[in-house]
Amino acid sequence: MTLSPFPLADNHDTVDFYGGACSGNSLFLFTWGWGPSIYEYALRPLVEFKKQYQSPEPYTTDELILHCAANNEVLGMIVKNRQNEIRFDLCLTATMHRYYTVHLDLTAENQQIRCCSLNNDHWMVICPDYSALYQIFYPRGIVGKHTYQSSPWYAIDLGKNDLLILTENTVNIHKLP
Repeated sequence: MTLSPFPLADNHDTVDFYGGACSGNSLFLFTWGWGPSIYEYALRPLVEFKKQYQSPEPYTTDELILHCAANNEVLGMIVKNRQNEIRFDLCLTATMHRYYTVHLDLTAENQQIRCCSLNNDHWMVICPDYSALYQIFYPRGIVGKHTYQSSPWYAIDLGKNDLLILTENTVNIHKLP
């Protein structure tokens, strides 16, 4: 296999991207730091810059994005403010309009909190510092908080109600109800 770099459009190669997610034909990349920007690119037929969202929409200069994941036309975002409060947001990919927020009862000493999309408006927030998994269902909010036997680092929806959880030393597959 040969991997070749593909430069981003419009000289964005110098932007300090921290993470991103794909939804449909779009790639969303976000920057690191307070008042992050979100860049949207069309992926086909060629990578093409579409739009930049920057402070104050959808996030202010007192907020930063820790992680994001996509599900259909929705981005799930883990956001931290300067008071170290953490929340989970849902934003529409077409407009970056934030239409749902859940405040999480944790703080982030490091930036390791992650999220992943599950099925049918369900999301998982993974917090290694607390060995915690938060199950979120739109529009009800947190429907479950689970302590995991060892610190979960990432979760991946494998489809067919199977959830893979990566820890420091193991890869575990769970059946979702």
